[in-house]
Amino acid sequence: PVSARTPRVAMCTPSSALDGADPEQVRLMEERVILVDRDDRVLGDESKVNSHLNDFGPLLHRAFSVFLFDDAGRLLLQQRALTKVTFPGYWTNTCCSHPLHVPSELGTGDGGLLAGAVTGAARAAVRKMEHELGIPLDTFRPDELTFLTRIHYLARARSDGSAERPEFGEHEIDYLFVARAPPSGVTLAPNLNEVCDTRYVSQEELRAMLASARDGELRLTPWFELIAEDLLFRWWPDINDEAALLGHRSVDEIRRFGECTREEVGACSQSQ
Repeated sequence: PVSARTPRVAMCTPSSALDGADPEQVRLMEERVILVDRDDRVLGDESKVNSHLNDFGPLLHRAFSVFLFDDAGRLLLQQRALTKVTFPGYWTNTCCSHPLHVPSELGTGDGGLLAGAVTGAARAAVRKMEHELGIPLDTFRPDELTFLTRIHYLARARSDGSAERPEFGEHEIDYLFVARAPPSGVTLAPNLNEVCDTRYVSQEELRAMLASARDGELRLTPWFELIAEDLLFRWWPDINDEAALLGHRSVDEIRRFGECTREEVGACSQSQ
């Protein structure tokens, strides 16, 4: 079961946090995301901008990541637009964003896996695949996305003089989904305010990208790099065999990386 406890202290966004940012991205940063504790129990909601500021934590919140494969077994990647506030220009998995603090994406009353939270995150994933990549909403039903597990990670932007904003980071309980393209394929019409490039990659091509990232030749989002190195290549041989793929499912586990293995990281600090 989850609680619906709202943080007691209102947060004031620093006036300079989004200076010079793209107006559409500024608008989207006002969306309300789902704050959770390290056991993924709902604490309340906060704006996307406040939940991603390093000065506030960043606050632990719920997210999702989709891995969409075509009929040749290739994974669809996107390169995040340079207009993005966090990790601009980075390559990442097919779609990664946040369920919003609304009943349909909280999964309120839905039942099923994790008291409806999986269904809520899947609804958000379908919505954002349309928004970011132009994949029509009727391409996938939420129950056609295969939920496998959750991860808990924390990552901060680089302060190296690049296009990144060092004030921002990610601290997420991330719901991981595999999707398989229908026989007719997937229509892509990327939103250039969100995505500047896409490509399908084989296992070998992704391994080469990981090596290039380690050499500093390209940048991969930190969550995608963690998932690829730790989980993705184990799933890949089974993506077209639903029964085998479900053998990788771990509903109750939250896989923790780096400093998130420490009990105090994400332990309700956002509710003080």
